[in-house]
Amino acid sequence: MDYLKIFADSLIEITEAEWAEVHALYTPEYYKKGELICRAGEVCRHSLYLAGGVARSFGIDAYGKEFTWMAHVNDGHANRHNVFLGDYVSLISGEEGDIFCEALQECTVYKAKYSDIQALYESGIKWMRLAKEAAEGQFLILAKYQRMLKRLNAKDRYMALKSFAPIYEEVLLDYQYASLLDIAPQSLSRIKKELSQ
Repeated sequence: MDYLKIFADSLIEITEAEWAEVHALYTPEYYKKGELICRAGEVCRHSLYLAGGVARSFGIDAYGKEFTWMAHVNDGHANRHNVFLGDYVSLISGEEGDIFCEALQECTVYKAKYSDIQALYESGIKWMRLAKEAAEGQFLILAKYQRMLKRLNAKDRYMALKSFAPIYEEVLLDYQYASLLDIAPQSLSRIKKELSQ
């Protein structure tokens, strides 16, 4: 949970005693490659933090086709992207979720009851500020991703994602990476071939 502390410290000042309080809300869980961390059809009731490993969030469309929604990476060093997991629509709305989250390699995930996190936020202005900053950060990531999908052609999307998070191409299978870019796997192959010439 070191990175979570660094992240929180970058937004608000937290004493060691306050951090111990936050840390006590979370319990670690361990997942093997291929195991599901969360499932569609369930109500998400926990805040999930990826402390180590690689995972992906994915769904199944109306035609039964799988699509990758997001990649999550925390290698404990330089590669930390989308370290908060779970179906946030379900978490906030209290409705059944439609997102799965799968461990792509061994993962350590810290889990806290969302109701406990909400109580923490409501306990003081500094925690509300942390919640606001974290939510705005997640919103920016999603907004930029959506704009990328709408504004850029397939090749430019590939280049933008490769520039932003090169680790994704290493950790995702080609069909998962293509899905994240919202292109067909054949288009991804064609783009890679074109760029390698």
